[in-house]
Amino acid sequence: MNPETLVSAVSPALGPVGRFASPARMRGCAAIVVGVTLVAVTASLPAAPATPAAAPVVAPGVGGLSAIETRRADHRAQLCSSANAVGVGLRGEYFASADFKGPILLSRIDTVVDFDTSLDWPADRKGKTPRSVRWSGWVKAPLAGRYTFHVQPANAAVTVANRVLTGAAADGPPVIEMAAGRFYPITVELARPLRAGEVARLEWTAPHGARFVIPRQSLFMPTETVQANNSARR
Repeated sequence: MNPETLVSAVSPALGPVGRFASPARMRGCAAIVVGVTLVAVTASLPAAPATPAAAPVVAPGVGGLSAIETRRADHRAQLCSSANAVGVGLRGEYFASADFKGPILLSRIDTVVDFDTSLDWPADRKGKTPRSVRWSGWVKAPLAGRYTFHVQPANAAVTVANRVLTGAAADGPPVIEMAAGRFYPITVELARPLRAGEVARLEWTAPHGARFVIPRQSLFMPTETVQANNSARR
C-alpha cells in the first residue's frame, strides 16, 4: 500500500489532513502512518540477532545541535493530529497614513510576514499604497522552550502575550518562554512605509536553535476556538 492510500485510510485518526493539508504535511502524516505500520509488523516477527550499530554520521547543526536533531525537531513541529489546528496566517490591516491613522485601505490574511517594499500590493490598488501596517492574531509554539523573535525593519514593534519584545517600547531581550501547543496573542506593527531595500519580515529562533520565518502553520486569526483552547489550559 502506498503512503497516499495509508493517509486516506487513517486520516480521521490523524486529524485535518484533507484539503487543508499542504504537501509537506501530507508527507509528514504518511511518514507517521508508515512508521506505525512497520512497528506493528516487525513486533510479530522473531527477533533478529543483534549486530553492532554503526555510529551515525553527525553533521554540524544550528545552535550546537546536530543536523539530525534539528531535522527531528522540525518533523515534530509538523506532526498531524486532531488536536493540532491548521494555521492560516495573520490578519493584515493596511492603513492610508503612518502610525495606523486614516482609513484601512485593505484587510487580508497574510500567510507569513515576509515582504519586500511592494508588500504584494494588489495591482488594482496601486493608486492607494499603505503608509503603515498592523498584523495581528495568534502564534502557536510547536515545541516547548525559549523563542527569540526577530523582526525587520528593526524599529517594528512585536508584542506577544502583552509583552513588547521589539521596537522602541521593548523592555528587554526579545525572548519569551512558550508552552508547546498553546496559542499566544501576537501583534506586529510597522508604523511607517518601507524604505528602498528594506523588507518586512517576522522570524523566530526556535528552542532547537534554528532561525526561520514563522510559518503559516504557527499563525492563526483570532477566533473563539483559540480563546477557549487557552482557557482550558490554565
